[in-house]
Amino acid sequence: PYQPEGIWNSLNSVYPYPAPESVPQDDLHRRTLYTFVKRNALHPGLRIFDFTNRVESTARRRASNTPLQALELMNDPQYVETYRSLAAEAIRFSADEDTQLARLYRLGTRSTPTEDHVAVLRAYYRAQREAYAANEAKAASMLDVGVVAADPTLDRGTLAALTNVAAVVMNSPDAYTVR
Repeated sequence: PYQPEGIWNSLNSVYPYPAPESVPQDDLHRRTLYTFVKRNALHPGLRIFDFTNRVESTARRRASNTPLQALELMNDPQYVETYRSLAAEAIRFSADEDTQLARLYRLGTRSTPTEDHVAVLRAYYRAQREAYAANEAKAASMLDVGVVAADPTLDRGTLAALTNVAAVVMNSPDAYTVR
């Protein structure tokens, strides 16, 4: 994950934490299994999601669901980039709005959406598209987040709106809980 300033002190470590700009784009969004973990400087994002203490043995991981976790999933640049990538894939997949929404839902939850799901997502998507069409600066604030740039061939207002829809889908329990 992107490392906030001041967490990783390179004076106390042989390994410097890589800056996101120095890492190839394909390597930026790997599973947390492949991240650096420093025992005395745990990444704040991992701590929010109940990452275990690396100094002690743990028989069972604690699981919690807090508002801070929801804020992390909605605002962290790495997650916003992921939502934007999902939205871009859905736009490239089809020009039809309902097909895009169904594709986004399917990618996020690993299940086929019902007509009610698509109707709710459609209403939210249209409201977001209207808001972004009226305010280019608002769209830019959504699309210019993170290291990986938004696809310049896609309509910025549409991409920003569908990015918000992706965030809603990915922050539903069906997306982040595997049963």
